[in-house]
Amino acid sequence: MIRHAAIRVWTTTALLVMLAAAAHAVTPASLVRDVRHSLGPNLSSSPTSMVSFGDRALFWARTPQLGMELYKTDGTAAGTSLLLDLCPGPCDSVGFRDPIVIGGRAFFLASDGARGVELWQSNGTGPGTRSYVDLAPGPADGAYFFLLDGGDRVLFGTLGPSLRGWDLWSSNGSIVGTGPFVRLSGEAGGGASIPAGARSPRPMPGGRKLYLSNLRTDGIDELWETDGTAAGTRRVLALDQNAGEEICSHDPDLPRVEPGVAIVSISTDGTGCEPWRVADGVATRIVDLAPGVGGSEPHGFVHLGAS
Repeated sequence: MIRHAAIRVWTTTALLVMLAAAAHAVTPASLVRDVRHSLGPNLSSSPTSMVSFGDRALFWARTPQLGMELYKTDGTAAGTSLLLDLCPGPCDSVGFRDPIVIGGRAFFLASDGARGVELWQSNGTGPGTRSYVDLAPGPADGAYFFLLDGGDRVLFGTLGPSLRGWDLWSSNGSIVGTGPFVRLSGEAGGGASIPAGARSPRPMPGGRKLYLSNLRTDGIDELWETDGTAAGTRRVLALDQNAGEEICSHDPDLPRVEPGVAIVSISTDGTGCEPWRVADGVATRIVDLAPGVGGSEPHGFVHLGAS
């Protein structure tokens, strides 16, 4: 028995040593490239908004000479370079949303200095990078409020004409394939309508649905579902802020765990913001993580899996 116990101890010890050796054998993290290398204090280039782009990654980074611009990398120093100095000189071109990659093209919001922040696309090369939507001609920024992956298109939202509600847009990367497809009213009474110049895109592929919130002037907090078409856009939930109810999640693309089901942060009278499940117009609280009026304030929901 003592001999068997000793063998078990030796086997366990050997296994731990092997696992430790394997852990040390993993390639350690290493610097890819010092984008903002300079004499004196070597400040960070603040790389941010990294997204996969084929066998490379795109990211924003800042240098004193070029400002905040878009870079690409294959994970090596030699393969890391500026994509294009969109705003020539030290000015920043960066928009306020991560790039969206669809069908070998990256869509992002940026300014070239002459125009304000507008929608651009790139095939990963300087010559293949261009602005193709100009919502606010001249130096003013276009009123983009979100940029989403629609599977085979990019979706974005702009303020409605009364500066309330949303105009939902769809773009396949061409001028003719870019336009609004539905308007969600932010006025009392609410509702959806077809804006002037509307396009009629097909539903998003794979039965994909997006969920977004819309707060009306009469205090009604709505949750809308869309398949990328006007006919496939519907209100699935309405809460009354006057009665202490509200949608705490204001991310435009809320996670869904199965078709027609979204996960939303909701607050009701007497409770703080907690995670809720919304299906067929019915909201059900999943769990009360922090009982009481404070709430757990859940946020940063992300998709997990293929749903």
